[in-house]
Amino acid sequence: MKEFPRTNLASRAYHEIRKGLMAGEFEPGEALKLRTLSEQLGTSQTPIREALMQLVAEHALTVEPGRSPRVPQLTRARFSELCDIRVALERLAARNAMAVAPQALLDELGAVHDRMIRAKQEGRYKDTMALNRAFHFEIYRACGQETLISLIEQLWVQTGPFLNFLYRGRPVSLDGRHPHEHILDALAAGDADRLATAMEEDIIKGGAPILDSLAEIEAPQDRGHSA
Repeated sequence: MKEFPRTNLASRAYHEIRKGLMAGEFEPGEALKLRTLSEQLGTSQTPIREALMQLVAEHALTVEPGRSPRVPQLTRARFSELCDIRVALERLAARNAMAVAPQALLDELGAVHDRMIRAKQEGRYKDTMALNRAFHFEIYRACGQETLISLIEQLWVQTGPFLNFLYRGRPVSLDGRHPHEHILDALAAGDADRLATAMEEDIIKGGAPILDSLAEIEAPQDRGHSA
């Protein structure tokens, strides 16, 4: 069997872990264990360690002496700030994608959305989050602007783990039209303004319950400080 250079293994591990952060595979505060990740990715612990240290350097993970790297916890204010930046950049990416998006993109997005809804109905929430990421980045990649896509990815690395709050201790609603359907309608109509607005709606609607959850977490701390 062909062996790949360690640098390639570390790069692969980095991209897989980073993609997992964006898709909500890891939760806020979760420790990323070398042994677990090496087993999941089928490689030794050395490239995993290098990948984690790169993510720490990029502030995607935090680490304390003698402890495993962890997914950072965000404050409500910080999450809100990141969502505001996401709105600006993802509206731009959506508008630019409209200029070059072929009909094949619309067909692919419809299939991804259907799979996502099916996963949500079946309670497979990790799959739901991964498919949500796939849906969005099909659009962003279509714009063909690597710098813009990279900036959006950096934001998703920080906010992705908090998608878990959408399904934690809250009833999952399947009623009404999903924001993705408005995105699909805008693409079908070839309306860039409508697409940008639908993208913003999806970010804001998805972020609202997360902000509520973060507010609940911060409330006891606020009461403690005022005591």
